This record gives sequence, structure tokens and C-alpha cells, in this order.
Amino acid sequence: MLRSWIILLALPLAAACADPEPAAPDRIDSTWTTEVEYQFGDAFEGDAIFHFIRSVRVDREGERIFTVETALSRVSVWTPDGKRLVEVGRPGEGPGDFAWADDVFLDDSGFVVRDLDRNRFTRFSDDGALQTTAKFPGNVSYQGFRLEVVSWFPDGSFLAKPRLALSVLVGARGDDPIHSLPLLRVFASGDGWSHRPLWRLNIRNEHLWFKLSNGHSFSAQPFSDADRYEVDLSAGTVVLARNAGENLGAGEAELLELTAAGDTVWQRWLRFDPIPLAGSVLDEQVDTFLEVLREVAPGALGRRSPRNMVDEALYAPEHLPAVKWGLFLTSFSGHVWIESHERVDTMRVWYSVRRGDNETPPRRVLLPESFRAHDATETHVWGVWSDELGVNHVEGRRLVPATHRPGGGA
Repeated sequence: MLRSWIILLALPLAAACADPEPAAPDRIDSTWTTEVEYQFGDAFEGDAIFHFIRSVRVDREGERIFTVETALSRVSVWTPDGKRLVEVGRPGEGPGDFAWADDVFLDDSGFVVRDLDRNRFTRFSDDGALQTTAKFPGNVSYQGFRLEVVSWFPDGSFLAKPRLALSVLVGARGDDPIHSLPLLRVFASGDGWSHRPLWRLNIRNEHLWFKLSNGHSFSAQPFSDADRYEVDLSAGTVVLARNAGENLGAGEAELLELTAAGDTVWQRWLRFDPIPLAGSVLDEQVDTFLEVLREVAPGALGRRSPRNMVDEALYAPEHLPAVKWGLFLTSFSGHVWIESHERVDTMRVWYSVRRGDNETPPRRVLLPESFRAHDATETHVWGVWSDELGVNHVEGRRLVPATHRPGGGA
């Protein structure tokens, strides 16, 4: 029976839009760096003491900073210098309570908290007053599979995808691996709920799987070219970053923005200098996996060569994908930020692209390895910095022009 479901999931889906010829290569005219202007979360000073911070968002004026601490079921709002303004949430099942709050979405009328564990979205006013709750229907499925909610749209519909065990996705149960999953719009229809596909996500090289003698072990492929996506809840759109496709070559990516109805409102190709996957980088990744396996699964490797097993499981393309795992939409400045595999010394390289714009060159931004970017305004990047003791701090880093590269290629 399982194989029949997998065959159904693998059926082709009509593309949301045609694939025209890629545009000319993008030009990167400037590189930006950042400097810390705001930082709070010192365990020995003030009241900003954080557990692990899942998400950071910033309002239109850059004056209210939102943080989500999943383990504490808490969303709090701060001034840039670390004064707490609002706090909502606690563990529980009632209105305004959370089980697994993992993100917050901002608009001009307040903020919405996503609780993934309960498939629920809760809207609050700017001052933290509970306004409404939207619960994803639990009786909706896709070809027999339960659905995992992704977002809630302003029209009352939801975005979801089938929830499958990793062992099913990678084919660990003896069936063929699944290479794509549909993103579905789930909407009220008559007395019940219906769904229609918006996009089929490429997940071909997303998951890494080892078969150990004491069970299965899963991880993320470090050089994955799977699709990335983020949702703009207030606009009711989905922004996708595609690394792989018949019209995409080495160093190229496609950005797409789709409405809840499945219409394409923006499409842009990005072309960067291809980055070969260096043998030293590949060897380092193999050694990392071997170290982890020997630590967490001693004796479970059997008679197989550990290095051969890792070599067989690891996806190792000739060139690194244009977009790494990092992807976020700014809350108000209208940009999509994508992380590349580029490195400049110890700095990560990100690109900021204005949504709806096919002409303005992307902005190249260097960010420290120790900083996790979550949101940005026109002047600052906001995110989380962890110190050497593992203490979480919220940081606002001012964007500073670093170099000018006339005629530089992307």
C-alpha cells in the first residue's frame, strides 16, 4: 500500500508558470559589511535574559524588536536598546497559550504567532491584546497523509504540505525515495475543506540517511540543492528559491513569488560565479559525519567501512548550489535575503534582492559566522549572536558600504 501512495505523490504537477530563457547575469556593484549598533541579552545586566531564540523580527520603523523563545512558549517585544515593551504567551492549551511557537509575522495591525505543535495561529494587537485564533483543520489529508501547516493567509485559507516520516521520504522502508512534495492551499469549501496544489517542492537531495545496525540515522544534506521557501503572511504570498531545474546551471537560482491562488507575481533569475565543491571541503564534511556517527552510534556501523558509507550517502555536486539553507523575507522593507556558499575570510556572504524588481542589482552583505540573520530594514540586519558561553543576544547590525566593484560580476 505504501508504494502506491508514493507513486501518487510522485505524479507530475503542472508548473505554476512557464520557464522563459534566463536573464543576463546579475551584476553586484557593491559589497556591504555590518557593525554592531544594538545588542541586548546579557545574563548579568537588565531583564533581557534569553533561552534559545527561534525567531527575531523588526517593525517598519525599526523601533520594536520581536523575539520568539520556543522552549518558554514566549514572544516578547523590545526596544532596540533592550527595554521590554510587551510579552505574550505561556505553555498551555488555552487562547494565547503556545506549545511550540516557532515564528512571528508582523503587519501594520499587530502580529501573528505560529504554533506548529497545535497547527494554530494567534493574532495579537501591537500592545499584546489577544485578537483572534485560527486553527488548521485536523481532518484534512492529501492522498491519505496528514498535513503539516506552514502558514495562514489573510483570506482564511492555509498553506500546508504532506507530513511524511523521514524514513518514507528517503526510501528507508524499501520503497523508492520521494523527490518532490506539493505545497497545498487548504481552504473552506461548502461544509468542509478542500485543497489545491500551488507548487511542487524539489526535495531530491534534502535528506541524508545512514542505515545503522541499531536503527536509522538521518541528517540534512550539507550541499543540498532542494527548494527553499518562505511565506509573507500579510501579503498572502509564498517566495521560493530554486537551485535546480532544467533552465538552471551552475551558480544560478530562480526566485518566484506566488499568490495563495497560485498566480506568479514575480520571477527573477540570479546568476553568481559558480563555486566548485572543493575536495578539502568535502573531506571536512565527511570527517564531521564520521565523528558524529562514532559518538552517537558506536558499534552500530557493522562491518561496513564508515567512510564508504558516508561517501555513498552524501550528495556531492560538482558545483555548490547558489542558495544555501539561509532564506528570509524582511517584514517591511520588501526584500528577500538569501545565503550563499561564498565565504570571505570568516564572513558568510548573503544577497539582498528587492522583491518585484528585476533590474536593481542584488546587495552583497558580509555577516559574521557567529550571527544568525532573521530580519532586516533598509539600514540594519537583525538576528541572534551567541557568545562563547552560548548565551543568546539579540543584535542589530548597521549596514555599512565596504567596497565598490565597478563592473563586478555576480
